[in-house]
Amino acid sequence: MTVCGNECKFDAASSTSTKAVCNVPALSTTYSEYCLGITEKTFLAGTPFADTQAQAQLAFNAENQLDYSSANSGCFVGTDLGEGNVGVLS
Repeated sequence: MTVCGNECKFDAASSTSTKAVCNVPALSTTYSEYCLGITEKTFLAGTPFADTQAQAQLAFNAENQLDYSSANSGCFVGTDLGEGNVGVLS
């Protein structure tokens, strides 16, 4: 069995004839991070995307002033952190 993509390992010692118990690794949510601090703080790294893909990297060049611009009315820019991952800016 899996929980949020993590294997839930059967715990025979804690299980009974009417209850099956399994254990998963710590799951990080914004609430659990706030209460428990279970994640490691690090720089966000991902794959940039934008409405003008050729310029997507310009928005993430470590400069305080962005070099990204778009003439599209529905412009957007972001970073894909991968399936199941989230980033929190603080």
